[in-house]
Order: sequence, then structure tokens, then C-alpha cells
Amino acid sequence: MSDKERSLTDAQLEAAFDAMRRQPAEPTADLMARILTDAETVSAAQSEVIAVPFATPRSNWVQRLLSGLGGMPALAGLAAVACVGVGIGLNPPAVIEGLEASLFGTADVYVLDMLPDLQGDLIDG
Repeated sequence: MSDKERSLTDAQLEAAFDAMRRQPAEPTADLMARILTDAETVSAAQSEVIAVPFATPRSNWVQRLLSGLGGMPALAGLAAVACVGVGIGLNPPAVIEGLEASLFGTADVYVLDMLPDLQGDLIDG
């Protein structure tokens, strides 16, 4: 037989689907017994699990502050940004003078001489 001889017409398919829709879709007793057995096994295994608190309280305030910031990676990022800020503050680039002139109309840069002995070292690099 070829596939054309075994194929159903649309009317036959609709009749088959209607007959299937009229049948109630109830699970068999064997299937329900297997589901209940599996549920009992899983619930018995879950009752043996010991509850662990999500986070333990830290006694040190530095550790709490560090975890609030995001841990060591965040602290390393903050330290790097602080170093860059100090470097730009000690030796401001020419772009800052141009930005200051365009925003405030003046290009006066005031240098605070906190370490006069290191002035030559900082300027020369």
C-alpha cells in the first residue's frame, strides 16, 4: 500500500478528533500509583535536608562594609579609581584647563603645593 491509500480525508480526521474529544482524559490507576510513590520518595528525601541560613552575620564591621560594597573586586576597583583621581589631581592634564575655560570662562588652575620637596619629581615624572 502506498501513503495515498492510507491517508485519511479531512472529514475522517475530524470524526476521529471528535471521538477523542468525547473520551475523558483520566490517568490510569497504575500511573497514579507510580506518581504517588515517586512523590513519597521525594518528600522523604527533602525532609532529611538540613536548613542552612542564607547568610551568617559577620561580627566585624569592616567585613560587613566590604560585603555591602560588593566584596574584594569592588574594593580593588575603588582603590584604582582613587589612585587615578589622586594622579589627575596632582598633575592635571591640559584638557582640564580647556574644559574649565569653556565652562567658567577662565583658565586659572590653582596648584596646591602640599609637598614642596617633591615638586620637581612630580613634574619631571
